[in-house]
Amino acid sequence: MTLNINPDTVRHLADLARTFHAQEAVTIPEDMQQPSGDWGNQLLAAHAGDPTLDEFRAVLTDLEPDQLAELVALFRIGREDYAPGEWHVAVQRAGVETPRPLDDYLIGHPLLAEYLESGLEAVADLEAE
Repeated sequence: MTLNINPDTVRHLADLARTFHAQEAVTIPEDMQQPSGDWGNQLLAAHAGDPTLDEFRAVLTDLEPDQLAELVALFRIGREDYAPGEWHVAVQRAGVETPRPLDDYLIGHPLLAEYLESGLEAVADLEAE
């Protein structure tokens, strides 16, 4: 199995997410399933023009659809929604079942950086076998 997305790109996105979430003004509610459902839009609207968020979005824009699906699969494997051995299923479902806009979906997770890095590590271990 070979990744279509460059691991360095994944690490860069993780670094950008970590930088974005570390900002003092970024607050993400504990209950992201609240009835209003617009917390993500409010959060991102408050950070319009943020250079870190802009760069995060630009990197995603430069990725091909198969790379985006792999990125989401890495995120979900890192979050333990899927086991590393379910890579192909995770990628397939990511291409179909991912909320849009993708950049908002991903950056809205405060542990995005950790999930991406964990997913990347899990898949690297799988490739090494």
